Amino acid sequence: MKVLVVISKFLPEYSGPSVRISNLYLRLSKKKYLKPNDVYILSGGEELNSSKLFKIKNFKVRRFKNTNIKSVGSNFFSYIKKFLEVRKEINNFKPDLIHVIGSNILTSSAIINAKNKKIPLCLELVNSSSRPNQNFPILKYFWKPNLNTNTKIIVISNFLKKKCLSMGYKNIWYRPNPINLNKFKNVNKIKSTSKILLNIGQFIPRKNQIFLIKMMKFLPKNFKLIICGPIVSSGNKRKRDLKYFNKIIKFIKINNLKRRIIVIPKYVNVLKYFQKTNLYLMPSYNEGLGNTLIESLASGTPVMANLSEPSFREIIKTNKNGYLLKMDPEIWAKSIIKNINKLNRKKVWINSKKILEQSDEAKIDENYIKVFKRLINK
Repeated sequence: MKVLVVISKFLPEYSGPSVRISNLYLRLSKKKYLKPNDVYILSGGEELNSSKLFKIKNFKVRRFKNTNIKSVGSNFFSYIKKFLEVRKEINNFKPDLIHVIGSNILTSSAIINAKNKKIPLCLELVNSSSRPNQNFPILKYFWKPNLNTNTKIIVISNFLKKKCLSMGYKNIWYRPNPINLNKFKNVNKIKSTSKILLNIGQFIPRKNQIFLIKMMKFLPKNFKLIICGPIVSSGNKRKRDLKYFNKIIKFIKINNLKRRIIVIPKYVNVLKYFQKTNLYLMPSYNEGLGNTLIESLASGTPVMANLSEPSFREIIKTNKNGYLLKMDPEIWAKSIIKNINKLNRKKVWINSKKILEQSDEAKIDENYIKVFKRLINK
């Protein structure tokens, strides 16, 4: 079985989907479902906007530059160019299946090529704003790919599933982000005199870490906040994201919060931090799901999250495995003070049983292979 993976951005450029997809195919190869040479990855990039052929985790990857053009006009030829480049890669690799993750010129090109060549297609939606019907400008008025045949649409929330159903798609597989349940259930909690709050995520505006900094002004001094995750240091969103990160640092300094807020601007081992955490915080928006939400629950750590996000409302049940609140820093602070000791590990696990069972990576891996085989053997 040969699989062509086409993803909007991929390692070493960080994103949640790129980490999940690389780990998925690494597990599938270790379990002998696939050989590394039978997986070929085409990727765009934002921080790493360059053309390059390289290997990562034994998988061959080709990165393309300029895959995030939004306007049409004079850039329409860029869409055509990417379409032809993707077609060339397909002709050379001859995949049995194309697996598309994310949305940009590259993924749209892969979808159109898959339909033209009648190659089975898996299309994965990874953000709450994602839509399955990707297409080229202008072309979309005359033709659109038929995603109801020889295709499986993979969604990470019931919200996305309902969206796809409302658009007339029925061939949908809902599955939460996969995690290693045993690894997180074996997290040993470390007792501390301080109350530790945690947030892990890339320092970009939609992760909304700045909200948590503002919230800390309303909490007693024994409450500490750890925020960590990679920082964008290059690419077309570098200025925006560095400005956002510097705003966080400046706000901490102005409000004399340096002793109570630890900022770690890099990718971290989440297990180490869940050992110390009393409450995990998710103030982000436009979030498809977020691995750390599931990982937190698996470690027995309750989650406080943004009430307005549909994917959070599916998983977090107030006073059972966490809390859902409207986005007001003072309201969050009051709720934290009131509820910090109310949910123990056992209660969090019991009330998260369904989502944790659905997130078991061993079961999800088996289902991926079943989906792939069914599409190929149709």
